[in-house]
Amino acid sequence: MFHFNIGIHARNYMNKMHSLLQGNSHGIKAVYSTGVNLKNLKIAPFANQLEFRELFSKQTYFPQPSAEFVEIAGRKWIASGFVSKVIADTTLIALSPTEEIQRRLSLEKRQLLGIMLINVLLVAGITLIFVQTILKPVYQLQNATDAIRSRNFSFRIPELGKDEFGKMSRIFNSALGDLQEMSLARDVQQQLFPKQQIETGQYDLFSKTLTMADLGGDYLDVFPLDSDRFIMVLGDVAGHGVGAAMIMAMAKSAMLNSIEILDRPTELLNRLHALIYRTKSKKQKKIMTFQYVMVDTREHKITFANAGGCSPYLVRSKDKTVEEIMLPGAALGSFKNARFNQLEIILEPGDTLVLYTDGLVESRNDHDEELGYQNFKSMLLENHCVGSQQYFDRIMLANQIWRQSQPPQDDFSLMILGRRPC
Repeated sequence: MFHFNIGIHARNYMNKMHSLLQGNSHGIKAVYSTGVNLKNLKIAPFANQLEFRELFSKQTYFPQPSAEFVEIAGRKWIASGFVSKVIADTTLIALSPTEEIQRRLSLEKRQLLGIMLINVLLVAGITLIFVQTILKPVYQLQNATDAIRSRNFSFRIPELGKDEFGKMSRIFNSALGDLQEMSLARDVQQQLFPKQQIETGQYDLFSKTLTMADLGGDYLDVFPLDSDRFIMVLGDVAGHGVGAAMIMAMAKSAMLNSIEILDRPTELLNRLHALIYRTKSKKQKKIMTFQYVMVDTREHKITFANAGGCSPYLVRSKDKTVEEIMLPGAALGSFKNARFNQLEIILEPGDTLVLYTDGLVESRNDHDEELGYQNFKSMLLENHCVGSQQYFDRIMLANQIWRQSQPPQDDFSLMILGRRPC
């Protein structure tokens, strides 16, 4: 019969592993005890067995739910152990030095901080690349949009490369260049208009045009004939922009080259009509309405001719009425054979003659309601006063109140001629 004592073999094994139990690379040591009571404890590898008596006495067959901090040989340890069920009267305890744990935690923290620093640098680098390649071009395009909104047409975007942003920047710069030329053209066009306020003895004249775009198609002008007579004209080219501005400039040039017939309205209108009609083509089909007024300040007589323009209104100061001066006539350039007529009216003291383009009467409010001719007549009568500029300001204010929050929908011009009261 062979008798195998597992306890003896286990203890022999533990003795052979004595050097390994002295500690590993992490500083963890294992201690064990054998004996039937605490007095006979044999603890290795520590020499002072008394320090372990209380620790070993707490051990059971099951590991403790949490480790215990102990101080052994002047050092702090974390201890955890149990009583072996296989090796009789043997208890195992694992000890880990707290300073080694702290050292390794500090090392781990430094490594984590290093990794975090690397990540931060990577994020910063990626952010910088993102800003340089995407956000910076976006900001430049936004600056160009703001420049257009503020009419700073001299602004240019620096070169952004050959990608899509570069293409967009070149498009913006090209548009800004075109707008800058348009702005210069607007300044030139403004020089074609007469002074807004004109004093002619017993008569007071104020005129102004408001355009939706940089270049408008409304044309107003005043020409002196002699000491007692002057003429005032108001034209409106269909649409606005460069094409309308060109027709307007052509009409201005034709007027300057027609000095000899300025006092002959029907002959003058025929000449302008023939000129505009000859310029019509498949691409250029614009026509122009035109109103002509010759004022005789000595006889207080007005000669009026019309080429498709809005009928002027005569505000009578004496009886507080508004008369519509109706005179049919085709617009300049509308068709080949056109005939024009003229009529004469007398301006009494305090009376006011109002010439306008259709942009005023076509003004719409927030309810999409058009001002219309009848409301415009009422507006003229309600705001009538002495002084052409003051009268103009009142009409513009009344029109703005009518439009509410809506902007002007078209170019519009207004010429106001008033005879001073006696």
